[in-house]
Amino acid sequence: MPEREAETIDQDIPLVDPPKRYIAMPDSTTFLESACHNPNFRPHSVFVPVSADSDPEASGLYEVDLRTDTVTKRCALPKEGLYFGCKLSDAGVCYLCVGNQGKVLAIDLGDDTKAPEAQTFVDLPGSFQPNDIAIDARHDGGAGRLLIACNDQVYDVLSTRGQTLNALRIAGKKDGAVFSAKLDQPGPATELVSGMRVLAGSVVVPGDGPAGTLWLSELNNLIRVPLDDPKAWERVSPFPPELLADNMETAGTEVLFPYYRVVSSVEEEIMTRSWISRVLYGALRWLPDKLFNKLFGDPPPPGQASDTFEDVCYGRYDFVSKEMISHRIDITNKGFDGHCTAMERVGTDLVFINYLEKEILVVDASKLLG
Repeated sequence: MPEREAETIDQDIPLVDPPKRYIAMPDSTTFLESACHNPNFRPHSVFVPVSADSDPEASGLYEVDLRTDTVTKRCALPKEGLYFGCKLSDAGVCYLCVGNQGKVLAIDLGDDTKAPEAQTFVDLPGSFQPNDIAIDARHDGGAGRLLIACNDQVYDVLSTRGQTLNALRIAGKKDGAVFSAKLDQPGPATELVSGMRVLAGSVVVPGDGPAGTLWLSELNNLIRVPLDDPKAWERVSPFPPELLADNMETAGTEVLFPYYRVVSSVEEEIMTRSWISRVLYGALRWLPDKLFNKLFGDPPPPGQASDTFEDVCYGRYDFVSKEMISHRIDITNKGFDGHCTAMERVGTDLVFINYLEKEILVVDASKLLG
C-alpha cells in the first residue's frame, strides 16, 4: 500500500449519509465510553454507563429506549469510577469494566423484586485494568464465563503522560492479556491468554469454530482466539493499520467495531514494533510531567481531542468470507465527530458512543447492513 498522509486515510472510506438522530445524556456527564445491548433482554434498549465526577447523582447506568428516545437511570455508580467496556447477558446482568480500579462490576437488571445495585464481581491481579469484556455463555456446559480484555497499566490512566507510557510499555512488553472468570459467582480471575499488545475490544462469536471464538481489537489489528485452543491465537489485519478499532460486537458472521481515531504511519510503526516501543519507553519514563507535556503538548481541555477525526467510521469484518466493509458517516456540522469508542447494533439501528460527547448518535443503518 503506498504511503499516505494520516489525515487522508479515513477519507478513503466510502461516505454515506443515512438518517440519524442524537439522544442527550445527563448534562454533567464527563465520560462516555461504551454501551451494551442484548436482543434477548429489552431488545429495544441500549444501556450506557456514565461517569460524572463532579455530580455523584448523575453517575450511573442508564437505559436508552430507542422506541421513544427516553433516558432512564437504572443504577447508581460511584463517581470516581472510569467506566469502560460492558456486556449484557440474556438474563439482564450487565458486566461493567472499571478501567481505573482493576475490577468488573455486575448489575442485575433482570430482578424485578429489587432495585439494581452495582456489585464487585471480579478483582483483577496486579496492575491490570479491564478495557472490555465478553460473555462465553456455552463454557462448562452452559455455566458460562466472562472473558476480560486487560492491559497492564502502572501509570495514571487519566493523564497524557500515563496514557502514553502505559501504551508504550504494553506494546513493548506485550502485556495485553485476557482473563477468565466464572459467570455463576463472584471470584478470582485466571489468565486465559497473553502476549498481546494494547487490547481495546472483545466479543465472543459462538458460531465461529467448534467452541466459539473470542475476537479482540488490538487497536490496528484484530485478534482471533479459538476458545478450544486459546494459545493458537492469531492476528488478522483486514483494514489499514493507521486506523484504530475499539469496542466490538457481533452480528451473524460479522464482527463490528468503530474506528475511534487515525494515526500517522510513524505512530503505527511505534505501536506495532515492540523494540521501538521498548526504546521509547525506556527513554521517556524518567521525564517529569512538566517536561513530558512540554515535549508532547499539554493535555487537551476536557471534551476535546488532541487530533482531528471528522466523521464517524466503522468496520464490519466477515470472518467466513474474509470480506471487510467500512463506512464513513457524514456528520459535518452536527456537533459530533468520529472519536467513537463503541457501537451497538439494535435492529437496523447503529448506536455510537463518542467519549468526548454528552450525547449518543443513533443511525438508521437499514440500507447499510446486510
